[in-house]
Amino acid sequence: MLIDQFQEFAARLEERIDRSQPEAREGGHIGPLAAAELRESRELLNVDPARLLHEIVSNPAGMPSQPWDNNFGHPGLTLVESENFRVDVIYWLQNACSIHSHVSCGAFAAMRGRRLHVAYEYDLERAWDDVTSTGTLTQKLREIMRVPDVHEISPNLTHELYWIEKPAVTVSVRCRTHPSDAEHRPYDFMVPGLRYVPAAFQSESTVSRWLSGLQLLLRANKKLFRDALDLAAREAPATFLVHALRDLADIPEADMEMLLRRMSELRADGLIESVRDVVDEFRRRDVFSGMYVPNIHAQFLAAVLWSGATGEDFVSLCRAEGYDDPYRLMADHAATLVAKNAAAAPYLRAVEESI
Repeated sequence: MLIDQFQEFAARLEERIDRSQPEAREGGHIGPLAAAELRESRELLNVDPARLLHEIVSNPAGMPSQPWDNNFGHPGLTLVESENFRVDVIYWLQNACSIHSHVSCGAFAAMRGRRLHVAYEYDLERAWDDVTSTGTLTQKLREIMRVPDVHEISPNLTHELYWIEKPAVTVSVRCRTHPSDAEHRPYDFMVPGLRYVPAAFQSESTVSRWLSGLQLLLRANKKLFRDALDLAAREAPATFLVHALRDLADIPEADMEMLLRRMSELRADGLIESVRDVVDEFRRRDVFSGMYVPNIHAQFLAAVLWSGATGEDFVSLCRAEGYDDPYRLMADHAATLVAKNAAAAPYLRAVEESI
């Protein structure tokens, strides 16, 4: 059975941990060990993910235990779970994930499909509340991962991915015991420097329910919506307003500019000025993360635009994938993206001007 190969991989990783880093059982960092074992397990990454999925769903009674904390993927399946780590195979139908930090160590590998991988480093400058801060988010890596590329996961890894082919498939090894301290929180980030804990991962559902109420007011009575947001803008903790701006990022630009100006006038602490540029980044990622076209070249172009690559970065990514003439890529496929979503047009023009 194909799942046996994952059990054998897990046994080899356990042996590597015992041999190379016994303290991993007490919560040490197994990321380098997991990455090394994945790199040496090419046969694992050559498993047909369709046949693997068929094997698993054909025998639901025999499925390994599926923990609730692995609640991502379409699906995400835990194939092996030990006291030290778990091995998952994750199928991705979505285009992209948010910029996020990890709270455990491990490694992941491309099993099917390319993905654009961008990693960052964050420097804190100001905490606005206990779940929201601003600082500087510096890009450290932008690469195309292909089968069988591997990347280590450390608790300070901050990254995002855009899966180009559908479905893309990932093999993931995640430590179950590291880290044990509370400083590592499931933060999301946005360029140029926002860090926040998403409402779904906060200790209470207050922000989530408030946001749902605000959304309902927007649909039912725009005057009451504006009044409620005005009142909240004056005194509400930063996390509420950041989530509101995230949710409203796709409204017309002129409306957003008026909203930001109004909130800035009402709030005296400078929060709105600090996150103004973030709203533009939310908007751009929304345009391209929600875009799927049945053309692999156009989808690659959407991925690069989603990542914010311009100028030489754009040219380098294109040439690394065999597009020696980035202008030709733009000329051949820009219209496809604009036909899917007219909001792509200004980003395409900006890239064309930059190269």
